[in-house]
Amino acid sequence: MKNQGKAGMNGGGHHHHGKKGNCKKTLTQMSEYVDDDLKGPGRKSLESHLANCKACMAVLNTLKKTIEIFRVSTPRMTKAMAKDIRVGIKHEIAAAERKGK
Repeated sequence: MKNQGKAGMNGGGHHHHGKKGNCKKTLTQMSEYVDDDLKGPGRKSLESHLANCKACMAVLNTLKKTIEIFRVSTPRMTKAMAKDIRVGIKHEIAAAERKGK
């Protein structure tokens, strides 16, 4: 995520869909989306945003790859451990957003 730059995290730069606030919302919901816990209009809204935002799609793909690496390398990972990782990712995103402001 370090290579995303400020534009990818705060909605500036390469975003052409005109909804800057959606990146922040998308990033906070990404773990739920990957775990298939995000349902209904929230899921549809996130998918619509991803279809138009290369930066958020890159973050999603990175998250999916990271989860897959952990699944393959740590087959005994518990649900609690996975939750801790998701919480850590959310904290990292929030810290990156604070730096970008």
